[in-house]
Amino acid sequence: EPIQDDPIPDFIKQFKMSWQWQQIGQSIVNQYSDDVDYMIMLSHLGVGQDTDMATNVPGIDLVLGGHTHGGESYTTLDNGAIVLQPDFYAKGITDLTLNFNLADKSSPVVDYKTIETDTIVERDETTKLAIDEIMGRYAPDAETEIAISENYPTDVQLVEITALAAKHSSTISAALLNPELVQKRWTPGTLTQEDFHKAFYVERQPSNTPGFNSIYKVTVSGSDLTAMFASQPDWFLLKPEDIQSTNNYEVALFKGAALNPDLFFNSVTFSNVEPIAEAWWLLDKYARARTSQCLHLDTDTELYSCNNLANVTVWNFDDTNNPLAADFGPSILSYFDPDETNWGTAETQYSTTTQLNIDDLNDGPSGVMAFSRHAPTEGLLIDLNTPANGDFANEGMVSDYTLVMDLYWPAEGKDIYRAIMQANTTDYLNDDADMFIDPSGGYGQATSDSGYFGNTQPDSWHRVAFVFYTAPTNGVFEVYIDGELAGVKEDGEIDSRWALNQSVLLFTDNNYETVPGYLNSLLYAGRAMTRDEIKSMGGAQQKLSFEQSTRVLNQTIERHYQAAPAIKTNLWI
Repeated sequence: EPIQDDPIPDFIKQFKMSWQWQQIGQSIVNQYSDDVDYMIMLSHLGVGQDTDMATNVPGIDLVLGGHTHGGESYTTLDNGAIVLQPDFYAKGITDLTLNFNLADKSSPVVDYKTIETDTIVERDETTKLAIDEIMGRYAPDAETEIAISENYPTDVQLVEITALAAKHSSTISAALLNPELVQKRWTPGTLTQEDFHKAFYVERQPSNTPGFNSIYKVTVSGSDLTAMFASQPDWFLLKPEDIQSTNNYEVALFKGAALNPDLFFNSVTFSNVEPIAEAWWLLDKYARARTSQCLHLDTDTELYSCNNLANVTVWNFDDTNNPLAADFGPSILSYFDPDETNWGTAETQYSTTTQLNIDDLNDGPSGVMAFSRHAPTEGLLIDLNTPANGDFANEGMVSDYTLVMDLYWPAEGKDIYRAIMQANTTDYLNDDADMFIDPSGGYGQATSDSGYFGNTQPDSWHRVAFVFYTAPTNGVFEVYIDGELAGVKEDGEIDSRWALNQSVLLFTDNNYETVPGYLNSLLYAGRAMTRDEIKSMGGAQQKLSFEQSTRVLNQTIERHYQAAPAIKTNLWI
């Protein structure tokens, strides 16, 4: 709990601690008010405390605040003071200009604006170099793919992985971890250091000590270990098969339980209490080791980057004599025509972007498919020819898979939802499509919550990728636009509806939510591609190509592992 009463301890000896914010503010105003005409308070107290300070301390003219993660705000109080909060997570830059009349010293004319950082095109090279040097020193592996998670772990499963990580990097033989300390679960697919940080944020309490969710080890007897689990039956327990009551065991605990046994357990005695490491750091080391063994972080399933399974098919529609032939891969593309009307050859056109009078691809003209508005009995059909996998493998279904498309939508149809993919290829007359583009240009599907990501424009080419991890619970999908992650549908509702049974339909819907459009290329993979693999394909261009390089992922990780610096104690945090 925060210490509110005197004497306030000085957690860092170089700084004198006091919580009396308004008294401190008033003393500063009193000390300098005769020497200056305009008083600015630089604060990281948050907008609430800032507003109270500027209201109750006469003489504060402007507060440049921080800490509150509520977006930018600009407020002029009744006493004329201005309280300013910037955007957070570096999303925006606050630009504030004050023009003073030095003759009469009247209140300044204020020019205020926020510049969204994602709109900044030019980069200052000196600043960029300085940032690169800081990142190279303190975070050389930032945003680097370290491991792959096959599933979307629950809180309990995540602390189980953490317990295994602690065992990997220490001498413990048991672990008892509280799943309620998980801040954010990661979703399936690519994992970076940032994912481990988000799972267990580091907050050092007090300063210059391990974080509150760091992992400690303690020595206890077998009987005490049994009693500890009896006291906390909802915690995850990693233990030897046979606990001997008289033997001693080294047990991993979160910091709070390790340092305060009486608050969590009944009449147990700890000895040799010492920190192992921050939870995120243990996960990082364990993840690198799992990847080097060609294994997912959370399962013993082999990584796709380590096998030569032919499960990726690409179509570029360059052969006008046989336009649906694949460039390579086992899957087969055809016109969906259960009524045998031969609509496909009659309504589908193959020509160049120049001949069709639409925009070229980023690198020039290209041969594309111009598809029509499809009825529920029309569309494109992919026969997968890839093995069942994932959570629904026992039902013969492909649970984890990837679709990539170069798409161009004319402006005429931009105001309606347009079907992209339909997983049910048998009850197609009654089943709604499962992925759409919405009128704003976002791709996805809504369930109990919105699930559309991206903001693409009509009359332009975009390379859109969908990566699915379907599961009975905790299933997700990812949407990528031009190689960049646009969003993750992480509500856990992407279930068997989105799993594939031997085939999948494109650009068709039972309610005619379809419009004409253009397709430059198509990829289907009978597995979930990683973030780096999607990024490597980039934006829409004349050719979509993909080469699966065996063990490149592992070699990259091993190189980063050796380059990563040792974690050192920082006196200031």
